[in-house]
Amino acid sequence: MIILETERLLIRDHIEEDLDDLFDLISRPFEMRYIMDLFVVEPKGAKENLAVAMRDIGKRNRKHYFFAIIEKETSKYVGEIGFTVLDENPSGKLLELGYFTKREFWDRGLTTEAAAICVDYAFKELNTWKITTGCIKENIASERIMIKLGFHKEGELRNHQSVDQEWKDRVIYGFLKSEYQMEA
Repeated sequence: MIILETERLLIRDHIEEDLDDLFDLISRPFEMRYIMDLFVVEPKGAKENLAVAMRDIGKRNRKHYFFAIIEKETSKYVGEIGFTVLDENPSGKLLELGYFTKREFWDRGLTTEAAAICVDYAFKELNTWKITTGCIKENIASERIMIKLGFHKEGELRNHQSVDQEWKDRVIYGFLKSEYQMEA
């Protein structure tokens, strides 16, 4: 089991007991509005999502690193963060980073804190050569996290993702291991 720790957070592989908290988060239309493919209305959907998150735990050639974010002081579930391995070869892995949290934890720097330790873990422990991420252009708070972490804007996809039956632009960011090593 992977457990990462910051001053205020535990970021860890999922356990079965995360089901109710996960359902609470991914059944919230406001928090999930930019990632409706994960939105659920019944606990069964959350159970399937949790099964996917737990499927790769302990596997040698792990492709999914999906973690729960837990606030240390209160033991409250904050949200989700993780990576998907998009490609891998002898020179390293290409990962895609994603995160989403409960609204009551927004604007406290917790997602940035969780993402920073995950990026550190990816570059130091997973033989990662690049991490990519992105968000809907109007999601300024998410984009700000990417910039704070040292990601560089690589492009903008016009009218790329449907949100509330409207096509929205998406920004794409990347972080190379060589850039990370320069900043460290």
